[in-house]
Amino acid sequence: MILASSDEGDVVLDPFCGSGAALRVCQQLNRYGIGIEINEEYVAMTKNRLSQPFAGFDSIDERMERLPNDLNDSDTRSEYINNHIKWFLNNHPNRIEKFLASVNEKYSKKITQSSIEDFM
Repeated sequence: MILASSDEGDVVLDPFCGSGAALRVCQQLNRYGIGIEINEEYVAMTKNRLSQPFAGFDSIDERMERLPNDLNDSDTRSEYINNHIKWFLNNHPNRIEKFLASVNEKYSKKITQSSIEDFM
């Protein structure tokens, strides 16, 4: 959501920040995050989370690896793959190869191996 609705340097307000997940994302994506939380325990958890070294986002959404069945037009397919990597897999580089393997498996009759390698 933060990637889709803000740019680097933007301010993101999270009025119910809980344990600070959105603020952690802002921290890593060069946004200014403002969090509001009434529960002191969650404030402490947020402060702790934000002070820890970043070792990668801690959850992988299985939807990141989905691939539509109707990418028959080569330009549309190429645009989709580029955007998918940019928006969904950019912060999970270890998932790009698996996604491209799925692309190759699903569309191998319509694309060449060199075009798959262009995305890597």
